[in-house]
Amino acid sequence: IRLIGRPVILDDAGSARPVRGHQSWALLARILLSDRPLDRRALSTELFPAAADPLGALRWCLAGLRRAIGSPDSFTGDPVDVALPAGIVVDVEDLESGRFDIERSGDFLDRIAPRSSFELDMWLMVQRQRIAGLIDAQTRAEALRCLSEGDTQCAVHLATIGVQRAALDERAHVVLVKSLVAAGSH
Repeated sequence: IRLIGRPVILDDAGSARPVRGHQSWALLARILLSDRPLDRRALSTELFPAAADPLGALRWCLAGLRRAIGSPDSFTGDPVDVALPAGIVVDVEDLESGRFDIERSGDFLDRIAPRSSFELDMWLMVQRQRIAGLIDAQTRAEALRCLSEGDTQCAVHLATIGVQRAALDERAHVVLVKSLVAAGSH
C-alpha cells in the first residue's frame, strides 16, 4: 500500500488494484495511521459530513478497500479493526521504521483532496507535514551516512533530493554543500 506520492494498492504481480474516490484514500490513511481503532460513527462524520447516509457511504468505502486489498476480514467491526493480511507492506510504516526508498518520495496522499470535515482536513494537513518531515530527516541522514562511508556520489544525489524537497530548509543546503565539497566540487 503506497500512501506517499500517488496512492496505489499493488497486488503481488505489481498491478494496481482499483480504489475509487478521494474519500476512500483518506479513509484508508485515517485508519492505517491511527494509534487506536476508530469508531464508525466518528469516521462517517469526519469523511462524509454532507452525505444523506454517512454510515452507508462509510460501509461502501470500507467494502471497496476490502476488495482492493483482497481481504474480506480487513476493516470490519465497530470500532474498525484493520486486520491486514500477512505480507501487506504499507510505505508509511516503512518510512517510520527507516526502510523507506527515498527515490520514491513524494507528498503524502499526493493529489488527494477529499471533500470532508474540518477535522479531517486538519488531520490530513498535520499528517502531510509530519510525513514530509520524516522523509526530509531520512534523506539527510542517508546523505550523511553515504558521506561518512566515502560514497560522495550517493551523498550528492541524496542531498540534491533533500534540497529539491525542502528548498527553504537550511539543513538540506548544508548537507548538499558538505557533499559537494567532499566530492571535489568547490
